[in-house]
Amino acid sequence: MELIMRRFASNVRLSSCIRVRSDLDTALLACAAGDEDGLKRIYDQEATRLLGMAYRIVGERDLAEDVLQDAFLQIWQYASSFDANRGSARGWIYCVVRNRAIKVRLARLHEVAIEDRILLAMFDGNAVQVSRLPENCALRRGLEQLDPKRRDSLILAYVYGCTHDEIAERLGVPIGTAKAWIRRSLITLRALLA
Repeated sequence: MELIMRRFASNVRLSSCIRVRSDLDTALLACAAGDEDGLKRIYDQEATRLLGMAYRIVGERDLAEDVLQDAFLQIWQYASSFDANRGSARGWIYCVVRNRAIKVRLARLHEVAIEDRILLAMFDGNAVQVSRLPENCALRRGLEQLDPKRRDSLILAYVYGCTHDEIAERLGVPIGTAKAWIRRSLITLRALLA
């Protein structure tokens, strides 16, 4: 009797896995047809596990939530590329989330974190004051190696949020020159901070 119960229990588990898999296939195909309810069904069924996977990859809850949101947008946009003959819907969905999380993690490796207090210490009104940065600050050393006008163009763009036109006007150079200075200075600064 116990053997029959174990077989029955394993069949119930197997049938529930098959049902979930076919539900995801159906929901993903509904997504491909433009049915928002299909995306909602995928989210309701898998979001918790997908969020956990994203979190394990990126290491931050807020970032994992952003990854999940971006991934669901991708799922919605590219659901029509899913081919049931090549694999399961669950595998395809998890692959989208995993790839998005990996891209975010790799992008973050290239970011240079600078504290707000250090950036604020650089400025006094409109004048850029690199000398107000701490002496042991890598950003200060990198900025000091740049030509002053190129350094100013970079800071005006990335700290003050000035447009290329505004930077060109402030520095008294053509817009193409301002753009080139910003790009070259950013490349140089990244190399110096690496």
